[in-house]
Amino acid sequence: MARFKAVPVSEAYPNGLKPFTPEEESQRDADEAAWEAAKPQLETLAKIAVLEIQVTQRRLREAALTDEGKAWLQNIEDQIAAERAKVR
Repeated sequence: MARFKAVPVSEAYPNGLKPFTPEEESQRDADEAAWEAAKPQLETLAKIAVLEIQVTQRRLREAALTDEGKAWLQNIEDQIAAERAKVR
């Protein structure tokens, strides 16, 4: 797959696109491989963020008042711990 980078329009590059050099191609391939390798960790961190967002100040106050609320909070904390274990 040919890759190009944007450059100022000139006689040499009338469409403003210059092909990657072999070194740039290799670097781009390495960057894409690194991104793919990091995807599972990024997805796990996103799941943790979604879980943490659920525990608002108001929900925390309400959870402290009932056994069901305490169980809900513990469930969220357990889910967060399980996701964090995947990242380590």
